[in-house]
Amino acid sequence: MNPLLAAMNAVQSTRGARYVRVRDFFLAYRQVGMDPDEVITSVYMPYTKKWEYMFPFKQARRRKDDISIVTAGIRVKLECLSESRGWTIQDASAVYGGMAPITKAASETERFLVESGMAKYRESLCLSFLYKFFVASSQRLRVDLQETMAAASVFPEAPMIVDEVHSAGQSFLHQVCPISYGIQSFGTEIGGLQDSKHRPVGNDMAKCRPVGDPLMHKSAYFQVSGEALYTDDIPSTPGNLHGALVLSTCAHVLIKDVNASEALSMKGVHHFFDATIETEKLGCNTIGPVLKDKECFASKEVLCVGQPIGIIVANSHELAMETADKVKVAYEELPS
Repeated sequence: MNPLLAAMNAVQSTRGARYVRVRDFFLAYRQVGMDPDEVITSVYMPYTKKWEYMFPFKQARRRKDDISIVTAGIRVKLECLSESRGWTIQDASAVYGGMAPITKAASETERFLVESGMAKYRESLCLSFLYKFFVASSQRLRVDLQETMAAASVFPEAPMIVDEVHSAGQSFLHQVCPISYGIQSFGTEIGGLQDSKHRPVGNDMAKCRPVGDPLMHKSAYFQVSGEALYTDDIPSTPGNLHGALVLSTCAHVLIKDVNASEALSMKGVHHFFDATIETEKLGCNTIGPVLKDKECFASKEVLCVGQPIGIIVANSHELAMETADKVKVAYEELPS
């Protein structure tokens, strides 16, 4: 998109009154002509004028691959000198992407068209895009001349394009993308609707089983008979403790103070753990499946409502839930 905008002489408006040409906006790799406090509010793309043509080009490894090897936007403004002298190029733009860390304009090529250590494949793509643009713009010029009533007496003919190279002016970018679809086929030995009755799997069953064929869970008999044993069914052991999380009630704030004195004063409450467990040498406040790079309890900034700030440990689950609400957390709002 960047080469296309630059070739169209699109203008970006920042701070309301500052306008920057797109081709001057990209300064270096991941560096643009914006101050830290600026926001792009609009991109102005001028309409093409009569006898002005603009085409995008893209070469990717696959037709539907969004990562391009080389992209280009080429624009030309033609001027009719006379019926005998033909057409001349009044203005031109040729901007390429993928040839350098930033979008680059082929300035020498632009000047050459008006006035008169890359890889070989990328260089050939640039020349190919330029040739494709010549064929496409010549075809479009011929169509416009046919639609102009006075074309035969006022304007010279468009450049003649032989039939063998007509396809060079066509691009899948201008074609309607077909709707993608897929088909999955699941074989079955007998076919038809599958019943809900469980049947044991034997060697005579089809190897390719259809979707929806009922397969009984291994613990199904224990669950329906009541023999399955769950955590809540296990009696509490002596000295068993329960925990309840203290969750944030605000988002995008700083934690100024956490006061659990009221909760800890209640009978049956043993301890309150928060981000200070690291300073108190009681454990580690970082968690993660591989790299332990996430906080277990928020230490300074709270990102969302419901983020864990600490945990109350008490004799029972009910008591832990009750005392967790008594932990006082003071917040400081951050600017939006």
